[in-house]
Amino acid sequence: PTRSAAVTAAASEARSCSDSFREVFCKCSQAGAGLWAIAFAFAMPLGVYSGWGAVLAINLQEFEISALAAGWLGCAMTLVGCFAGVIIGAWADRFRGNMKGAVLVCYAISTVAFLWFALIILGVIRGSHVTLYLTGTVGGTFLNAPIPLFFELVRAALPRRAFYLATRIV
Repeated sequence: PTRSAAVTAAASEARSCSDSFREVFCKCSQAGAGLWAIAFAFAMPLGVYSGWGAVLAINLQEFEISALAAGWLGCAMTLVGCFAGVIIGAWADRFRGNMKGAVLVCYAISTVAFLWFALIILGVIRGSHVTLYLTGTVGGTFLNAPIPLFFELVRAALPRRAFYLATRIV
């Protein structure tokens, strides 16, 4: 064929994966620093949330919540977050330039919801199982919803050639 099938296939020089990795992450450029900030903001909250979600049934067992109910709570937090991610992604497409603000708003709402969840569990605030499910679902929703926005932020922070590798890593 006269044209390459993909943009990466049309590259004039062959590059190894390690060279591309070094170009994206190791150069002390403005784009590299931005990528590290985005990766950190993406990975830290979701890593903690994923670790907590894995032991959610064990943690809630003490509060007379069955493993089945905790499993449904975790499922609801993740599924509603996926649907909210699609909605927030569509919203961000309409209002370009507000992605960082949208991520911060989502994380703020998630923080308030999980704080409320923790205060109920600790007995500081009175609440029922319904309140726990509601606060857990809201927290999980607004923690999972901005995931598509992080990929858009990476795309905006890096040149196109480095973007393909960076999205695989993020």
